[in-house]
Amino acid sequence: MRVLIVSQKVGDLYGQEKIVSASTVLLQNAGHQVEWVAESCSGTVVADAFHQIPELFHLNAFAGKKKADEALQKLWRVAGEKGDGNTLLHFVDHLDPRVFEHGAARFPTVFTAHTAAPTCPASGRMVKGPPVCPQKSGWSCLKHHYRYHCLSAKTALHRAHIVYEFQRKHEGLKAVHRLFSVSHFLQEQLMREGYRKGKIAYVPNPITVRSGIPKVNVPENLFVGAARLVPLKGFHHALEAFKSIEDEPWHFWLLGDGPERERLGRLVEKYELSSRVRFLGRKSADETAAIMEAAMAVVQPNLGPEGFGMTVAEASALGKPVVSYDVPGLNEVIEHEKTGLLATFGEVSSLALSFSRLIENEELRVSLGEEGKKRMAALYSPERHREETLKNYALAMLPE
Repeated sequence: MRVLIVSQKVGDLYGQEKIVSASTVLLQNAGHQVEWVAESCSGTVVADAFHQIPELFHLNAFAGKKKADEALQKLWRVAGEKGDGNTLLHFVDHLDPRVFEHGAARFPTVFTAHTAAPTCPASGRMVKGPPVCPQKSGWSCLKHHYRYHCLSAKTALHRAHIVYEFQRKHEGLKAVHRLFSVSHFLQEQLMREGYRKGKIAYVPNPITVRSGIPKVNVPENLFVGAARLVPLKGFHHALEAFKSIEDEPWHFWLLGDGPERERLGRLVEKYELSSRVRFLGRKSADETAAIMEAAMAVVQPNLGPEGFGMTVAEASALGKPVVSYDVPGLNEVIEHEKTGLLATFGEVSSLALSFSRLIENEELRVSLGEEGKKRMAALYSPERHREETLKNYALAMLPE
């Protein structure tokens, strides 16, 4: 089988890209030809070929027919004008409906929901208040915005455009033959948004333990956060929690970059924690794994749902306890009191208590780490991912 993975970004920097790379290798090892269609690639190219079509990922309602046709023609030159019975398109991003509709008319197609973007105009179902937006998406989001402050645009006109674009993509995605969800939370959200139940499949992500991880020197009682520095990840809550237990022995390293970097830096200065908190910026997958393995625990206090939580799963696979808020997605990966600690959502004091328990209780740390390894091997093995992926590829290739 020839698989074209269509993803705006590919490589190995962050969760979704690492999952795509891992899946590519598993499919190649099973004898399939995998190629990437993307805007950009960071890190090592592991596909059989990398095709760069940036304009495919920037189509919207303002892009006329000519512009859309030009982008699609570039895709067909890579994929072929008509389906040959052996080529499948695997979409990873929520794209312009014309890409989904024309792609599905020519080839078997699947789409993987790595995030809540296909179910939410604000992309994350993150709102002020509850951990998950309780509303069904649609034009009513314009009204709900005044309660939840979830749509990022400042004007009503721009917010209306965001919802309109979402609605277009929502309708276009219905043409795709199979929808994959990487968590049961996302599976439920897709069904709630009206996608046909028979088209949706739970396909667990592949989690592997890297071999030959180099040893690195780290300070005692080191907590690590490794993610894009965005509000969703809640690292400002982590800093506030660490400030409240500054009399205890701990250090905190943040790996990654993003729009929250400056704000978090100002908080570190405000809390006078510069000697104990370090920003290490983006690190390679190997460097991240080495630091996490040397650390005492991994922290990711999300302020909203996570599609899956790749860093959390990788930490557990390395035998590290994880601390997070109790939010959908992450609470599937972390089993409270068995593989990690789930703090009460939004309560910094609960987060701080979880940190203190790990600092003071070595037996708890070891137990959580050992059980985490077992859980990752049982639920998220590469073999299971490959099996479920190929099974659903075959279903997508059946005539409807």
